[in-house]
Amino acid sequence: MIYLDKGFLAIDLGASSGKAVLGKIKKNKLEFIEVHRFENIPFELKNNIFWDFNNLYRNVIISLRKASELENVHVESVGIDSWGVDFGLVNIDGFLLCNPFHYRNAFNYDFMESVFEILPKEEIFKRCPTQFQPFNSLYQLYGLKRINRSAYEITGNVLSIPSLFYYFLTGKAFYEYTFATTTQMYNYKDRNWDGYLLDKLSLRNDFLPEILPPGTNLGKPLKAIRNEIGCEPDFICVPTHDTGAAVSAIPMNYRDTMFISSGTWCLTGIVTERPVRKSEVMKYNLANEGMWEEKNRLLANSTGMWLIQKLLKEWNSKSSDFDFSILTEMAGKSKGFKSFMDVNDKRFMKPSSMENAIKEYINTDLSRGEIVRLCLEGLAFDSRKTRELLEDLTDRKMNKIHIVGGGIKNDLFCQMIANANDKLVQTGPAESTAMGNIITQMISRGYLKDLNEAHDLIKNSIEIKTYTPEDAYLWDDFYSIKSMEGTG
Repeated sequence: MIYLDKGFLAIDLGASSGKAVLGKIKKNKLEFIEVHRFENIPFELKNNIFWDFNNLYRNVIISLRKASELENVHVESVGIDSWGVDFGLVNIDGFLLCNPFHYRNAFNYDFMESVFEILPKEEIFKRCPTQFQPFNSLYQLYGLKRINRSAYEITGNVLSIPSLFYYFLTGKAFYEYTFATTTQMYNYKDRNWDGYLLDKLSLRNDFLPEILPPGTNLGKPLKAIRNEIGCEPDFICVPTHDTGAAVSAIPMNYRDTMFISSGTWCLTGIVTERPVRKSEVMKYNLANEGMWEEKNRLLANSTGMWLIQKLLKEWNSKSSDFDFSILTEMAGKSKGFKSFMDVNDKRFMKPSSMENAIKEYINTDLSRGEIVRLCLEGLAFDSRKTRELLEDLTDRKMNKIHIVGGGIKNDLFCQMIANANDKLVQTGPAESTAMGNIITQMISRGYLKDLNEAHDLIKNSIEIKTYTPEDAYLWDDFYSIKSMEGTG
């Protein structure tokens, strides 16, 4: 396994920033080069929130050009992933009609409730068994017909965020399987868009393109793009939903390990062979989402480091000089269990002031360190609540928890997860999405045999850190008390 000169470029678009990471194999280990990093800043116009596609596209081109200029590396292939549900509109002549709506824009409307007046939740879940969120593509598309009908009517293709970039780089219009399963328009039985739901909602289905499996080779870039970026890599349809890519990179035992992908959102789940359709999945609003090799992720989509991100931005706007490490240190020095916080309370979705929203929620005055600790404890207890629910639904016992993503850089957070669950926690990789993107390119191109070989390579390439539970009985006592009070 010696491919010293072959590079595989992952372009990972996150909700607050994007990055391009090139991976290559050296001495039977994955070696990574960060090629480019950039901000992803949405903007508001007429009380609506949009993604700045032009800025993102410009940075994708810069990423490709920088990768092509690296010495002693041939860019073999490129994969693109992003957050889920959002999409853009392209007309029949191939032009972008408008900037894509930001998923948080959905909180400004009641489109999901309007859909329920036409189709009961039970009927939607029976056909498309994933979580109900106001920002799901189904409800965004239904709302688009109301608030931007002129664009809706002349749309030639509705394309996911990653597919938009693939389209303008290769000319191929498609959706990728793992992303399609986040839309609440994908029918697992038919393995296609659910025409019945679309017909019932009087939505067009002619502008939804074909759904491709991850690993599909889309071919070379368009000629004009080749001249602009200075290379001719193959573009690989990786798992384009970032969590789908991230979970692919976790070297864990699927049978007895729960994963947590920790970032702006906290995705907590387990891998199953097929979607879980029990009524409790709908009752507790869990998601079934596709992944590599057509396995399924059963997970809860919860608030994650969004809470800390908002606090950091808010406090630094008041002339403070904080960063994440300082806030974590403040939390570590603060007394625990001052209160209990449901991190998924609607008040924390889009507050004008996160600090005020938290103080209003707990009705108690806390120091800044105590507020941060309260948030981290809330995230830890939420992971326990989710684990217990997943175990009940699948009759499986989770013996370990594996955390990936940016959250693993916070030792206090990882230790709290171990304490709250009384389970061994392992972490790594931090850049799990980019790594999942890269290994699926390598499998598609034939440089790795399968996911098992990829996981062996990952374990040989990164440090997997372990956290053993501490004072778990204290966490258990507090959780039990709050559960009996109906707040846990």
